[in-house]
Amino acid sequence: MINTKKNGCDLFMKKYLFSIAFAFIMVLLSNNSIYSEETWDTLNSKMIEFYNNKNYEEGFEVALKCVKAAEKDYGKYHLKTATSLNNLAEFYKLKGDLKEAEKYYKQSLAIGKVILGKNSYFMATCYKNLGFLYDMKGELTKAEKYFIDSVEITKKANKGNRFLLFDALNNLLDFYTKHSMEEKRKELSIRLDNLVSE
Repeated sequence: MINTKKNGCDLFMKKYLFSIAFAFIMVLLSNNSIYSEETWDTLNSKMIEFYNNKNYEEGFEVALKCVKAAEKDYGKYHLKTATSLNNLAEFYKLKGDLKEAEKYYKQSLAIGKVILGKNSYFMATCYKNLGFLYDMKGELTKAEKYFIDSVEITKKANKGNRFLLFDALNNLLDFYTKHSMEEKRKELSIRLDNLVSE
């Protein structure tokens, strides 16, 4: 005699196990980042290493992956996404593609404003980077404005951290020196001397 209760149970278990196995395989196939893609942190570390070793071609490729990983794992409005866009812009700048660099610096800046507000050190860095970019493009009025904004934001964001303020002022001083803006250079030199002597 056939035990229908047992066979029904076995059939149910086989279907159940098959469903679980199928669901697991589908998860792996649809989200293969768990096993085959690197995490944002790993990619970002590699990108920094390539940058520091002046291996800009490979660094650029990894920077592209960082942006995709950040957007996928954290969403558009996250500091890691903004950081990735800023880094990608830097690689475009190094490649001489200033138009693309500007686009990504501005995207990074826009996200930073939304998530951190106007007065964070991240924003000061974004403004500084845009200052350097516009200097390279020969748009000196824009460059100066962004360097000055970087100084003002650094003052607000990093109260008490004189090193960061000194660095921001020094970027502006270098800009004035490079472009022979002597009056502005002298005035800023006095400010820097006062900062050092405080």
